[in-house]
Amino acid sequence: MITKTTLEKTAYLNFSYRFAARDPKGDVYPWKSRQNGGLPWEGFEKAAWLHHTTGVPVTWMVDSVALEQAGRRLAKFSEVYGDEIVLSLEAFAAQPMFAKFGVEQKAFGMRNYGREELVKIMTGMRRYAQDVLGRDVRIGAGYWWSADVIAAAEECGFEGLWGLCWDQHGIDGATHRGSPWFPYYASASEFRAPSANENGLLLFPWYRADLGNAFLYNDHPPFTTHTGELARWCLDYPRDYVNAMLNQAVLEAKISPFSYTEFHLECDWIDSSGIFHDEEMSPATEVWAIQKACVREAAGWKQFQIGSINDFLQWHRERFSRTTRHTLWWTDPFGELPPLEFSADADALMVRDTNGNIVARQSYSGGRLGEMDEGFRDRVGLRRKLAPDATLSAVLVNRLRMNMGRDEELLVQGVKHEQ
Repeated sequence: MITKTTLEKTAYLNFSYRFAARDPKGDVYPWKSRQNGGLPWEGFEKAAWLHHTTGVPVTWMVDSVALEQAGRRLAKFSEVYGDEIVLSLEAFAAQPMFAKFGVEQKAFGMRNYGREELVKIMTGMRRYAQDVLGRDVRIGAGYWWSADVIAAAEECGFEGLWGLCWDQHGIDGATHRGSPWFPYYASASEFRAPSANENGLLLFPWYRADLGNAFLYNDHPPFTTHTGELARWCLDYPRDYVNAMLNQAVLEAKISPFSYTEFHLECDWIDSSGIFHDEEMSPATEVWAIQKACVREAAGWKQFQIGSINDFLQWHRERFSRTTRHTLWWTDPFGELPPLEFSADADALMVRDTNGNIVARQSYSGGRLGEMDEGFRDRVGLRRKLAPDATLSAVLVNRLRMNMGRDEELLVQGVKHEQ
């Protein structure tokens, strides 16, 4: 466990895996669940072996099915290797424990439940984890949030919520556009805006975004530290690209209070048993090869403090009672776009050019997303203005053309195929 005195480096890095069940009847993407679903045991065992043999810390994000079927194993991992646990509140499969919590399971997505139902689910999950693991878990994970989700999480004693998708719009039905890119205390009325008060629920990003490319190309998945996404456009471990992202994090930590980098992967993505399939995804063997290279190199990243989400939350709450202000000087790993300055102040997210001119601004407007200037709305026009001759490799161009489930009604309707 990292304590207040031992966590010295402010460039923080975490590896996490979602270990949760999937099944065609309970999955928002039923065509991706196969063989009646289940837990991705093979992917789980691979990830456990990789981290336990390299000594690189790991955080598991587990649903109630994983707690029921793998609770003793997870408890042992925690005891022997120091593995940490986060509770996955979203459901990709039937959750029999929900009925015991007094809640009828609904279509996928926490935001589809009322506040009273959310309190029952979250309270039930925390108590169940305490019974199974013998420990108190105070961080939840999800993507589809609302004011009720934030309020319920705080009411139930959660201190953090993982799953922020920086600047995302509509992918898988989740829109987090306008939020800071680093952990921050959420406003009770609008989770994408920092709270004006002290403390509160700390929100965590689920990957480190390549800010400039994700922003100017108006697309997230290709430009992140999600290994599965990297595998979709790069057959081999993209060492230069990953190192460029890490160098950005080191620089951010030098001019801001800290930097936070998340390498997240679902165990499904490295499970070759056939219980999960994504027609846009590279084979599990390719994702696994890249993941192994990434984790094994992590042991040599001496400029980072590598630990768990739980450790970082403890460190952050001990030092910062309010959302911190961050600046990041971004340079393009591909060498095509001009440098940009990203800053997240108390009232707005801003992007500036090298001359200090504001090229895009999103106001939080007192806890609610407010004004959005033209630069923030028209990403294509802004990119052409800043870099008219910028080009990307053919494979990335094709990757950007893929539809990633950009449908705000996707999760509300329950089951709907990506168009």
